Amino acid sequence: MLAFVLISFGLVAIFTKSSLFEPLRAFVEHRSHWWWHLIGCTMCNGFWVGVALALVGLWPHVSSVRVLDVLAAGWTSAGVSWALHRSEEHTSELQSRQ
Repeated sequence: MLAFVLISFGLVAIFTKSSLFEPLRAFVEHRSHWWWHLIGCTMCNGFWVGVALALVGLWPHVSSVRVLDVLAAGWTSAGVSWALHRSEEHTSELQSRQ
C-alpha cells in the first residue's frame, strides 16, 4: 500500500506540477476544459492515476469485485495526492511569511 501511495503521488506531481508537462498543460488549457482538469487538477489526475495503477496490478485486492478495487484505488490516490499537495502548499505559504 505504501508503494502504491508513493508511486501515485509521484506520478500526479509530475503530471500536474512539473516543468516536464508544462507545455502539455498550457496547450490543453485553452482547448479543452475537461482535458485540462484531467491533467492539471491534482485530485482529478490522482483518481485516474490510481485507476491506471490498479489496472496494472499495483493495488492490493481488498474485495472480490474488481471494479470496487479499481475505484478504491482511484479514490485513495486522489485523496492522498490532494492531501499531500495541500500540505506542500501550506508549508510553502508558511515559509513565505517568515
